[in-house]
Amino acid sequence: VVLSAGKVEQVGSPLELYEHPCNLFVAGFIGSPKMNFIEAEIAALGDGRVDVKLSGSKLVLRTRVDGGSAAVGDKV
Repeated sequence: VVLSAGKVEQVGSPLELYEHPCNLFVAGFIGSPKMNFIEAEIAALGDGRVDVKLSGSKLVLRTRVDGGSAAVGDKV
């Protein structure tokens, strides 16, 4: 269980929390060394993939995930 200011943020095994944090607080709390957060913007969505453009860079990364309700231009 991960708590923040007395509020339950997420419940799960350590591996579940590490591999699938529900929010930035849990992601930053779990792991050693701490996770790095990089600002990015969704550049394109496709069948089972999301392309993200890193802020301040021309670099675009492709990930194999479901974009869900994401839209091109969303900050992630």
